[in-house]
Amino acid sequence: MTSNENTESSGGQINPFAQENLIGTIVESGPSVAKIILREEVTESGEVLEQTNVGEYVILKCGTNGVLGKVSDLKMDTSGEFASLSEDANDKNQLIAVVKLVISINFQTGEIFDGVAHRPKIQEGAYRAHSKIIQIVLEHQLETGAGQNDVTISYAKLWNAEATPVTLTPEKMFGRHCGIVGMSGSGKSWSVARLMEECAKHKSKIILLDATGEFYTMERGVKHVHLGEDLKQRGSKEVSLPYYHLTEQDLFVIFSPSGDYQAPKLKEAMKSLKIARLEPGLAPDGTIVKAHRDKLEFEKACAKHFEEVDSSYCTFLLDNLTRQIRNECVDPQRSAQEPGVWGGPNSPALSYCTALMGRIDEMRKSGPMAPLFQPEGKPSLLNEINAFLKDKENSILRINLQYLSFANSIREIVVNSLGRYLLGLARKDVFRKAPILITLDEAHQFLNKTYIQEGSQYSLDSFALIAKEGRKYSITMCLATQRPRDIPEGVLSQMGTLVIHRLTNDLDRHIIERASGDIDTASINAIPTLTPGQAIIMGVDFPMPLEVRVEPPVYKPFSSGADYQKFWS
Repeated sequence: MTSNENTESSGGQINPFAQENLIGTIVESGPSVAKIILREEVTESGEVLEQTNVGEYVILKCGTNGVLGKVSDLKMDTSGEFASLSEDANDKNQLIAVVKLVISINFQTGEIFDGVAHRPKIQEGAYRAHSKIIQIVLEHQLETGAGQNDVTISYAKLWNAEATPVTLTPEKMFGRHCGIVGMSGSGKSWSVARLMEECAKHKSKIILLDATGEFYTMERGVKHVHLGEDLKQRGSKEVSLPYYHLTEQDLFVIFSPSGDYQAPKLKEAMKSLKIARLEPGLAPDGTIVKAHRDKLEFEKACAKHFEEVDSSYCTFLLDNLTRQIRNECVDPQRSAQEPGVWGGPNSPALSYCTALMGRIDEMRKSGPMAPLFQPEGKPSLLNEINAFLKDKENSILRINLQYLSFANSIREIVVNSLGRYLLGLARKDVFRKAPILITLDEAHQFLNKTYIQEGSQYSLDSFALIAKEGRKYSITMCLATQRPRDIPEGVLSQMGTLVIHRLTNDLDRHIIERASGDIDTASINAIPTLTPGQAIIMGVDFPMPLEVRVEPPVYKPFSSGADYQKFWS
């Protein structure tokens, strides 16, 4: 391939139409696609150089202007249809490059126009695009170009012989949410780590939800906290997420009551315990006793504290929950003449609820459930988040979820509740002058979860809501996943920027193609062949898909597999 060195003048100006970069002649020009007949590239010594490849960027000449395009296909002109249009052509068997037209450039004024402002003319030249032209096009923004902005992210280099650095603004990368996808071993974790390190060089605020604990190596500008007992990392603070920060529906998912008897009794017990906290005079032992008791005072208390009782949050003492469920297992009235008095104990109802009560007591005392149900002595994660938002030293709060239980949807509930809390802060304009980025690794573990409770659906939709409305509140997110097919399509379609590492699953690639809209065939076909660290970046703020190689992070995540040679020898 011809070097770009001769393309630059002594003053450093780029000549986009340098003769040494001429690769062929335009033989067909359409609104969005052009065809060029490629010439054989030969050096002065007679050496035949490598031909133009699929995925390569070219400049098609339009007088003094140019159109940047990308080679999407190569084929032979076996019929000789275009032979007469090229001075170097034989009668047939000429190689034809199909070029998707991307963006127009006025090389005299430096203006860049989306789309094709001037259609390339037949028999004009086609030139290999200088890497700096691609860099200028990429970094160009009408209002906030990277050269005019102090805050930039040095994330990757163009995937070409010159390895030209690509500098992006946070607006381009995260302003419309970002998705990082790639199979295991493709470099997805390196992408996340590199982006976090670059953001930490600025006054950024990032909450990193680390599903597997692999980012414990990060040091600069990072505060580490963990849910559950972390036996590996020093300098990380153990925190809790007390159950009273969850909703009643969250507890319903965790406790999984059956719909006929258990669910109604659990709901009534939660309501009664709220009254017990608000009106302790009605609950001498911490619970509301109902058997053969008058309903009037209880109903008055419910009316008085309507807002608190109607709140979805679990503002009651969980230790008393099973006793209160037992208290709820009574007849609805003592007799037809006494509808205002609860009846006596209902043995069949109690029998049906026994399994639920046993399950609740077991979970309350379980070690893996301790971050939720035994929070005593451990600071609340929500308080740590509030402190982090005021912290001027650290840019990243890493929340390690590695030691959190997989049982009873605990992990999904915790992550969803954190998203709900942060969205609540956003709606109060907390992030208006301090934009925040939520990075969720292994996002497929937490999203697209729906549960059926009492005949109705309960969706863990906090991040779907952030995807839809977060931008206007200055809260955006970066989702990383190796299974894009498991991410709700409504969420993935909101990712304005996609970083695509290697994907070999056909369904994953189909989902990416649908989410991205106008990705070209060459880029789609390249996805299964990407090597570790290579990626394609594309999105609404990028004029074209870009093949890049991600720069290695300083603090590499611990994501390697088993060392069989060491331990099996």
